[in-house]
Order: sequence, then structure tokens, then C-alpha cells
Amino acid sequence: MLTRKLVKAGPSSHTIALPKEWIEKNKLKKGDVVYVSDVSDGELRIACTLGDEKAKVDREITIDASGKSPDSVQRLLTSAYLNNYSTVILAGDDLDKRAPDIRRMVGDFVAFEITDQSSKRIVVKDLLNPTEVSVEKTLRRMDMIVRSMFDDLLSKPKKELHFQDKDVNRLYFLMLRALKSALRSEDVAKQLLLTPVHVLTVWQTATQIENLADSLTRLAVLMKSSKSREIEDVLKVVGELFADVMSSYYQGEHEKADLLAKKRLDVEARLTSLQGNSKELGESCQEMRSMATNVCTIAKIVVDKE
Repeated sequence: MLTRKLVKAGPSSHTIALPKEWIEKNKLKKGDVVYVSDVSDGELRIACTLGDEKAKVDREITIDASGKSPDSVQRLLTSAYLNNYSTVILAGDDLDKRAPDIRRMVGDFVAFEITDQSSKRIVVKDLLNPTEVSVEKTLRRMDMIVRSMFDDLLSKPKKELHFQDKDVNRLYFLMLRALKSALRSEDVAKQLLLTPVHVLTVWQTATQIENLADSLTRLAVLMKSSKSREIEDVLKVVGELFADVMSSYYQGEHEKADLLAKKRLDVEARLTSLQGNSKELGESCQEMRSMATNVCTIAKIVVDKE
């Protein structure tokens, strides 16, 4: 580790000298831009630009949709999106009839657009450079949508959460796409200010948040036929626990996260008691258990962060 002294450079700013070896290794010169990210309390990360190298490599894939079910086509589109194909061509004999379903599928992905269509060919273009994605902002957006889902599920009258869940899914796919790009390319990782360890941490956290959104959506359906106040009380506890855990994630509060992780046992005890008193609430209690586990997993991720 190298040390540098802060030098006052004006009324409200300071400078430090960057290591010469790092400057030469990354072929930087006067006037080049570097990116500074506030990673956590007491830690900054500095990354350089890509220079003349392209961050995005044009890649094309053709998907034969003939005879394939909508679910299969959806999975293949998802794979193409996550693997950063810039052009996806769907080929088949009856695409004019299937076009509405395919348009709906394409709409599930941020920056995927249909640019050409015929009875046997649909061309989908990726309009987003992976280095333009803010991983932190995307994660925070997923977080805020899930918090609003908790609020909506506790409101009266009860609201369906399908559209919020769809928004979380779109952001989740966008997140995975950016993270996979960072793992494939050191240059992309520099632009996104990501290290492999950071990629793993964000990936794990985003997955737990996406799972939470799924459980909340299913629970919304179950609660339509249930009038149990006890379920709402436990749901409120889990929602507050999620908000506290995410706060500890952003602030890097390891000890706080460790204490929050232990609260899952209290939630489990309440659900066991509730389920014993009312067997018809079994499915709702199971979804709540899954949610508590997701939140606890995020807390453990915070504890393990360096």
C-alpha cells in the first residue's frame, strides 16, 4: 500500500499525487479523466477511462423460434440479453402471429428494442452500452421499489404488486448484464468501478432483493383471501428489518448487520405460533419465512464485506 499526503489546492479542495507506475500502466496523460467512487466510510476507489478501446463489442446471435414454446423463447432472449449480444435475430415461419408475445418479452429488458420485423424474422437491437449502467443506482432503485411493495401490501385496500415485481425483474436483468460485462472485461470493470469481489457482493444482494419481490407478489395474492391482522404485523416487522439491513449495507455497518441477522429467529417464532393457530395461513407464513431468510442473507453479506 502506498501513502500520499493531502495538498491544499484552493479554498475548498485538496489534491494527492497518483503513483507514476499506475499512470504508466494505464497509459494516462495530462487531461485524461479518472473516476472517483466513494466505496464506503474511509475508502475511495479510483478508475481510469477506457481511452481509445471500445467498451462494447458488437455481437450477434440468431434464435430459431420455430416450434419453441413462449417460455423457451423467453429463456433464450434472457440469455442473449445477459450475455450482452448487441443484435438478436429471431427466425421462424410464424413470427407475424407471435409478434405480440415477442414484443411483450422484449419489453421485459431495459434498452432492448425491435428494429425490424417480417413474417420470418424479427431483429432486436441492444441500445445501451454496459458502461453506462450505474450498479449502485440500479441496486438502490430495486431496493426502493421493494420498500414500496411492503407499503402497498400493508395499505388498505390491498394492491396487486405485479407491475412493481416486473420493474424489479427488469432492473435485476440489467444489473446481471452489467456485472457479467465487468467480469468479462477489465476495461468495463474499471468504468463501472467494480472489483471481482464487489461484483460477487452486488450480485448476491440483488438476487436476494429480486427474490423478496417475488415473495411479496405471491403474498399479495394470498392476503386477498386472508384477513389476519397477525400476518400484517409480522409483514411490517420484516419490512422494517429489510430497510434497516439495506441501510447497514450502504453504510458498511458490520456489527449492526450482525445484530439484525439474529432477528430472523424472532420472526420465525412468531410465524410458527401464527401457523399453529391457523392452518389456513400456512402458505402465507411460508412466504414470510422465505422473505425473512432473504433479508437475513443480505445482513450476512454485509457482515462478510471487507
